[in-house]
Formats: sequence, C-alpha cells, structure tokens
Amino acid sequence: MMTHIIKYKITSLLRKRIGLALLIILLQINLIFAQQRIDVGLFASAVPNTVEIKIKPNYNENGTRYLTNIQFTVRWAQSSGITSLSSDSPLMPYTITPQGQPYPHNGYFYQVFASAGGNSISWAANEEIVTQTFIYLGIPPFPYFEIAQDSYAKDSINGAYYIEINGNQTLTGSIYTPNPNLQYTWNGTQSTDWNTSLNWTPQGIPNSTSDAYIPASTSVHYSPIITDLTEVNKVTIYPIGKLTLAYNGKLTINNNLINNSDTGIIIKSTADGSGSLITLGAITGNGKEKVELYLAQDSSGGVRYHYISAPIANASTSAFQGYALHYLQESTNMWMSMSIDNSMNVLQGYGVYKPAMLNDICMFYGTLNTGMIGNNNNVTRSADSTGWNLIGNPYPSAIDWNASQGWTKTNVAKAIYFWNQATKSYSAFVTDIGINGATPIIPAMQSFLVRVDQGQSVGTIQMDNNVRVHSNQTFWKQNIQNILRLTASTQDFSDETIIRFDPIATSTFDSDWDAYKLISDSAIAQLYTLAGSDNLAINTLPAIVNDLIVPLNLKINHDGSYQITAGELGTFDAGIVVYLEDLLLNTTTDLMQTPTYNFTAVTADNPARFRVRFNYVIEGINPNNSLEKTEVFCFDNVIHIHTQEDADGKIEVYDLLGQRMFSSPLQNSTTNTFSINGMAQGYYLIKTYNKDEIIINKIFIK
Repeated sequence: MMTHIIKYKITSLLRKRIGLALLIILLQINLIFAQQRIDVGLFASAVPNTVEIKIKPNYNENGTRYLTNIQFTVRWAQSSGITSLSSDSPLMPYTITPQGQPYPHNGYFYQVFASAGGNSISWAANEEIVTQTFIYLGIPPFPYFEIAQDSYAKDSINGAYYIEINGNQTLTGSIYTPNPNLQYTWNGTQSTDWNTSLNWTPQGIPNSTSDAYIPASTSVHYSPIITDLTEVNKVTIYPIGKLTLAYNGKLTINNNLINNSDTGIIIKSTADGSGSLITLGAITGNGKEKVELYLAQDSSGGVRYHYISAPIANASTSAFQGYALHYLQESTNMWMSMSIDNSMNVLQGYGVYKPAMLNDICMFYGTLNTGMIGNNNNVTRSADSTGWNLIGNPYPSAIDWNASQGWTKTNVAKAIYFWNQATKSYSAFVTDIGINGATPIIPAMQSFLVRVDQGQSVGTIQMDNNVRVHSNQTFWKQNIQNILRLTASTQDFSDETIIRFDPIATSTFDSDWDAYKLISDSAIAQLYTLAGSDNLAINTLPAIVNDLIVPLNLKINHDGSYQITAGELGTFDAGIVVYLEDLLLNTTTDLMQTPTYNFTAVTADNPARFRVRFNYVIEGINPNNSLEKTEVFCFDNVIHIHTQEDADGKIEVYDLLGQRMFSSPLQNSTTNTFSINGMAQGYYLIKTYNKDEIIINKIFIK
C-alpha cells in the first residue's frame, strides 16, 4: 500500500508541475503577442516634393484589423527653407493631417500629424502600407524629414508617436526610416564633380547602397558630371534636373532610375569614348534621356561606314540628317536604303555613311532601353547562302557576348562579326578568341553580324540586363593552347586569320568553334584559310597530325610589298614545327625560326598562293603517323573505322559532358564497325586508341 501512495503523490506532483509549465508557456505566448509591434517610417516618393508615410508590422498579422489611430511628429531643419507641410491625397482610404502650424525650436521645425477616423487593414509581416503622403514647397528633393522622438516633441507639442489597432495602443512599435547616410541630395555648391563630398547633403559621396537625388538645375550652382566608374542604388531626377555622364563616365544604378526631367540624363560621346549607363531596375518618370553618338571621319577623306543601333525606344532616323542609311536584308544579303524620319527598330543594326564626312555627333533623345530585349524567332535564314542578321546593341552600355547569364541564343552560331573601318574589312570573334581586335565586348550603339545555323530557317536572339558591362572592364581570357595567329600586312594595313586546335572540333565548319571570312571589296588585302569550300577567318581543327596541310589564301586589291607574320607560336608543344609554303615561288619558311615572311604580290596572283604545314620533329614520333592513315566516321548510327594496317587498340565514345557512353576493343583488322543505337541525338566524341596513337573525332548521332 505504501508503495502505491508514494506513486500517487509523485504522479500528482508531476501533473501539477506540467500544468504550471503549460501556464508559463501560455503566459509567454501572450507576452510575445503583447510585444508584437507595428512600425512607422517616412520615405521619399517618386513624385516630386512628396513624402510617403508607411507603416509595417514586424510579425505575421492574420486577418483584418482596424487601424484606429496614428500620431507622430515630423522634424526637419529650418535651414532647408521649407516652412510648412500639407497633406496630399491618401494612397488608401485613410486620412492623416497636420495638427496646427510647424513649431520652430533649436534649428528645427516640428509638425504634429494625427489621423482622423480609421480603416480596416490586413497585411503580412514586414509588408509596407502607404497610409498617407504629404507635400512641401522647396528646392531640396528630400531634406531628411524624420519622426521626432526627442523630449521637445513629446513634452512641448504632444507629438509622441503611437499606433492603435482595434483601439489597442500597446501595438506601437518603432520608427523605421532610411539611414540618412544612404540618401544624398545634390547641392552643387562646389563644382560639377560627382565625387566631391561637399557637393552633397549630407556631406559625403553616394555609393552602391545610396539613393541620389538630383534637383532642378536652376536651383544649384553646378549640375553633376560623372567622369569615372560610379555605382549607386537609386537615382531620382526632378523636373529641370540634369545628370551628365562624360565620355569617360560610367554609372551603374542597381535599383530604379526615376527621371522627371526632359534633360534628365545626358550621355556624352567624343573621339576618346562614350559614357556608359547600366540600369538594373526600372526606368520610370515622364522625363527623357539624351545619348550622343560620335561618328569619326575617314582618315583618307573617303566614305566611312558605321554600323550603329539605337539605345532608346521609338528612335527615328531623323537623328542622321545628311547621312545615307541602310539596313541588311537577310534574304538577299543586300543593303536596302532607308529614308529620313523612319522609325528604328530596337535590336536591329543599321549602316550609315556620309561621303567625305567630318567628325560628327548624332543625338538620340527618348526613353532608354532596359530589361529584356528581343522576341522569339527574330533572326532568319532564307537559304544556304544567306542567314546573316545585323543585330544592334540596344543599351546605352556595352554588352558581353560571353556573359554566363542573360542571353538566349537559339539556332545561332557562336561567332560574331564587326565592321572594322580602319582596315575596311571584318573582325570576328568566336567562343574565346578573335581576330583584328574583336572581343566579346560589344560597345554601346554598335551593331554586329550573327548567322543562323545551317539547316535552320529561324533563330532567336534575346538578352537582358545581365549581359551589360562597362566597356573598360577587363575581359578574362583563357590560356589557349595550340593557336597560330597569322597576320598579313603592308605599311599601314593588316589583316589576321587564326588556325587553332581542339579535340572537340572537326575538320569541317563548326558553328561553335569557327568563324567565316567575310570578304570585303574595300580591303587592301585579306588573309583566310579554307575548310572544304568555306572561307574561314578562325579555323579550329581537331588535332595536329604530321604533315597536316591547311590551305591559306591571300586576296589583295593593290600591287605591292607584303609580309606574313606568325604569332602565338609559344602555345605549341615542343617538337611541333610550323611551315609557311609559298606555292608561287616554291619556298618553305620555318615560322618557328623565322616568324616573318616578306614578299611582293600583284592583284593577278592566285589567292590560293600559300599553305601552312604542321610537322613533328622530335625523336620517337613516327613521321608517317598512323593518325593520317586512320579514317573514322559515323553513318546511320554505325561507327566505321578504317586503317591501312591491322588495328590494335580500343574505341570509346563520350558525350560532351565527359561521360563514357560506349567502349569496345578493336578487332585485328583494317575495318571495324560498331553499332551505337539507343544513344540520344546529339554530338559525341570518339576516342580511337590504335597502337601508340590516339585519334579524337566528333560525330553527330541522329
């Protein structure tokens, strides 16, 4: 019996303790609820001379609550010149009005605001609600109004801050307001220099987390000019305000641009460069932007062509009065003339020229392009011989063709082509390398050529703000191996072509690795290689084999003395030698020893005058390399391997991610076949190990 009594007492005590614990938990929950708060803050509005009053809970407010009352005191500096505040139309059915007149004290004005009536409201944690706005008369866009909680506000004018929900004032929270150091207003008292701290109120310089406010130019001594790389969070320009980007000025706005001035932003352009603006948020307001485009004269006094594009929406060709304007018709590969006062399409490139023109500056005036640009199926290929589309950079900043995000490129080859006025020929860039100065960085207002893939009738080019860069950014370049850069030159002219090697490539044209040579009738001389019937500016081959011959053509338009120079020879492994053969003079030059070959040429010469030959010259490598005697191809999903001697080795098939999909030994025969049915359609790499050699081929499985 005694044992049972003890168990009962212990059980009873445990129950009491559990009940007490539950009571404590309930009290804690009630305490937590009682501590829930609703905060209030003041923020600059996109509307000039307007301040927004926002409230937000710092907990999850479930269901509808009745906003009974709100009261707070606004304080601002008397030195701002603002002497009164007045209510504006509410942004929801609720009214907050000034109580009496502003009260001056110790260099500040104090103004009490209080609500009249209530309103049902429901919102989630940290969701902001604009309950009211007020307006002021004065020059500063946002003279740092704040909710006052000092003793003067509380004791002298009854301005204590509180919020009532369902009549419960205990839900009053804290004041949330932007850090004053993150909001800067241009005062322009010192100079035009954006980076002079005394030109800003408060004193300092806006940075990537700051909001910058630009008042009317009539209200400041100097308007701001940016002359270097600058980054801010948001920019607001008020009526008659002006912000200038000099030719070397580069501004990134991480959030929104709010422009209410017809002279809001001016982007300058000179012979030394053009200003650059990247907007990563929205562009709003009723203002406009001006973008200059510097067009240089031809040094010889002749016709100078420029391939341009519009950085604004609804651009007009009227910006090019006195110029001849053309667009490229893809279906015919012909330039079609345009009249003045035609609209210019966003993302389309145009050719402009003026005979014997002087240096000139043309002006685009309107709303800047930003965000996603381009529609589906917006580039075409009408026939095997066409497919060339002139695309224009649509932004007032450079774009990166190799950007990891922001591009949609469907059925479009990776190469891009630029008109090079200095040489009156075309530059090209593909994947990771370019000729004649081409890089993946496409300047603002620059147009460039792309080509829809062979076998396709339509393709898509789209882009968004992720592709945008400032043009002076350093481009990271891979350490490319096995590349031969050949340059044909005479006095003040040069033209380049490239031969390089990568096991993923093939000996025919690859849209991911090769670039066509676009022949210009205006160039003094043009150098290119051949892959079958294709003229290539950049020619990527799968592997270096002994006595590999690459045809090299030189087309010239003027008789004279020329030279061909080999560059980047140090990228080849030791033991590889590169020869330049002049078939007209029957000479061979070891470019590893003598990288420059001098000769004379006339227009009557056969363009197919040269060829490049690659050899192995180190001990242990058979000059009669079996690589040259091994043929690998795929037909109807069957791999065929033919050798002049009985094979001894194996075959492996990999997808382009490096995963091995198939492996089999080679039969001791000159003919081996392997069925690879069941693999998904696409490109694959075949590695054939035959005796002491490795042969790499790329195939396409249907």
